[in-house]
Amino acid sequence: MREVASKKLLMLTSDLLLKEFNAVMQRPKFKVDPVELDRNVRSLMKIVKMVDVVSKFDIAVVVRDFKDNVVLETAYDGKADFIVTGDADLLSLHSFRGINIVSVNQMLMYLEENSV
Repeated sequence: MREVASKKLLMLTSDLLLKEFNAVMQRPKFKVDPVELDRNVRSLMKIVKMVDVVSKFDIAVVVRDFKDNVVLETAYDGKADFIVTGDADLLSLHSFRGINIVSVNQMLMYLEENSV
């Protein structure tokens, strides 16, 4: 997050991703206080770039969970270099239309190796 806040990296999101994030975080297993969630999302909004998602891929790229396509569409329309995720379905793709799909650990290693 420090790299994003210092503008060395640009984090992308979209309305669709934020809606999905809020829905997921309200699941009982996460036990997140709604007020704290709202505060964290507002803080995040200060350092991210919002992407208008216009792409819709006709076929389900991520077959098991079609909702993961919004991640790909946001990254594609935002001209992202990387998708950083813990989602096994997305990670199994390795890349999508020139966008590298990596785990958090892989991204941290990349940042360290490239002095970002």
